[in-house]
Amino acid sequence: MRHPLEAVTGGRRLGAAGVLFAIALAVRAKMQVDARTRAAPYGMMSFALARDPTAARRIVASWDRRTRRQAHLNLRLDPLFSLAWTTAIALADLRAARALRRRGWPGAGAGVPLAWGQWLAAALAGAKDAALLALLRGRTERPLPRVARWCTATEIGLKGAGLAYAAAGGLARLLGLRRRADRRRSLSAPTGGRSTHARHRHVPQEVDVMCTRCRCVPPAPSGARRTSATAS
Repeated sequence: MRHPLEAVTGGRRLGAAGVLFAIALAVRAKMQVDARTRAAPYGMMSFALARDPTAARRIVASWDRRTRRQAHLNLRLDPLFSLAWTTAIALADLRAARALRRRGWPGAGAGVPLAWGQWLAAALAGAKDAALLALLRGRTERPLPRVARWCTATEIGLKGAGLAYAAAGGLARLLGLRRRADRRRSLSAPTGGRSTHARHRHVPQEVDVMCTRCRCVPPAPSGARRTSATAS
């Protein structure tokens, strides 16, 4: 199944991904909150991974009013951050799939499923944020911590897989660029003789005519050699 982002082609994917990454980082900067306490040693991550309502209530009770307000803002902004972040990763995955396909590396077909997986991660982030907001407001339904915990773990796994795949595509593209650069250098090197002529065609093929591409003199055709030898 085609991904809608496949309509973004060529260098536009890289530009769009860069813009979305910048938006995500700007939103993330507004989400900064130091929610670490003895009950929540990892701050908001401890809250998202709370095992039961009792642990969640303990974490919320350990926060002062200012921290709770910041946590509320964090959960409100997180869906926007996740949407921008995962869409940028999806674009990078589609670009990586193209690079892997050109190089003939395995895994080129995984780009589109991983791109869809990034949007699934964004949806899971929204479900997680809704569950955590309910817990922050004092609701104590037992499934809420479990939903938040499962959504958080799956979201992290999908984003991590997408980033790893994008990195593999970046490596394939880098190696491809390096190979093309080496090929250009080898073609432009003035090695002369038959080795140079085996790599490219000289036009015109005449005796003592310098090649305009590598600045070497191509070998004379066999008929011309015989004529020259007879004349001497």
